[in-house]
Amino acid sequence: WCFQTHLAESTMAQNSIAPQGSLGERLVSAAALGAVGGGFFGAVKTSWQNSPVGGTVPFSHTVKTIGRSSLLFSSVGGAWAVGHGLSESLRGVDDTFNTVIGACCSGVVVGAFGRSALLAAGAAGAMSAIAILVDLSGGRLDQRTPEQLARVTTFHDPSQ
Repeated sequence: WCFQTHLAESTMAQNSIAPQGSLGERLVSAAALGAVGGGFFGAVKTSWQNSPVGGTVPFSHTVKTIGRSSLLFSSVGGAWAVGHGLSESLRGVDDTFNTVIGACCSGVVVGAFGRSALLAAGAAGAMSAIAILVDLSGGRLDQRTPEQLARVTTFHDPSQ
């Protein structure tokens, strides 16, 4: 019985969307992933920008755009990890509220980069709403079968 309980708990931990590890590990992981994603986003953004007529975009501008995007995404990921982790450790519970706290921290970082309190409030609200939806969906991006939808929603008719 003890082995089965431990096996079920470890399986739940592996399938959980909640971050695993210490706060420092979460911070480094989120910041590194954000830096890579931001670098990719910055590279795509730079390649799609219009070049001046009869000229080229200086290489320093390309590096600056990639670096700024990388820093932004890294900071957003780090802020989420710290907000979520501190909320979890202070409250002693791992639930959707921790995800909302992390998303609000990320929104504040976006507002700080944009130098706008209104942007910070809007980004915090939008990121919190998205975080709640992702948390409620179990972090799954695949489509559900009609039987699964019938269990989740009351307005879905599986016979159609």
